[in-house]
Amino acid sequence: MAIQEKLAVIIGASSGLAQAVIQERLNDTTCTYRIHGVSSRPPSFQHSNLTWSTLDYEDDQIAQVCDAIVTEYAEQGLNEVMVFNGQLHSNVLSPEKRIGDLESDAFLKLMRANALIPMLFLKHLLPCLSNRKPCKVMALSARVGSIEDNQLGGWYSYRSSKAALNMMLKTFSVELNRKAHPSAIIAYHPGTTDTRLSEPFQRNVPKHALFSRKQSAQYLLSVFDQTTIDGEMHYVDWKGEKIDW
Repeated sequence: MAIQEKLAVIIGASSGLAQAVIQERLNDTTCTYRIHGVSSRPPSFQHSNLTWSTLDYEDDQIAQVCDAIVTEYAEQGLNEVMVFNGQLHSNVLSPEKRIGDLESDAFLKLMRANALIPMLFLKHLLPCLSNRKPCKVMALSARVGSIEDNQLGGWYSYRSSKAALNMMLKTFSVELNRKAHPSAIIAYHPGTTDTRLSEPFQRNVPKHALFSRKQSAQYLLSVFDQTTIDGEMHYVDWKGEKIDW
């Protein structure tokens, strides 16, 4: 019996978690994965089944990279799209502790990084998604994007950007499933992974709740692979448990 081949596009592919996911997929012995990674940085390793595009996440570059992917894969269609890019902090930007910390530039940067950029990729990849092949689309969201779950306050920009991402993914799910055979859209909360993104905040995380990159990748793929292609939007955490909107 021939081993099944799957086609995947991974956005933000140079992040620590994305690299671990790529390694897990390429080492899968039950399925052959062909992966196209997209990132602002080159890959940290080479593989015969790994193709890579680099860009600066400007609108025109996103369109160009996606057009090339569509040209290559439109006839076959994509099985999987995973979006890992996003931003929480930088050398000049940190989560707000109070409303007095809110600034327009920081808010707009996070809204673009966490909500707009993932959706621009999905916009331009649509020809590879709306075909006869069912597909799964996952984007990294966060529990702090839940309005119902917000009991601590703060983090105005990051919370808002993830809530906006959730809404746009839900809207995209409705549109995609009108155009194509059933798909599954997943807004995923990975918990806290030991990466640069979480490094400034790890002191407040219990040791058992700080996941290695490999551990976090395995949790993610377990949830991803077990998600039913049912035409629905799924907002879930690393345990596969539903998060309230």
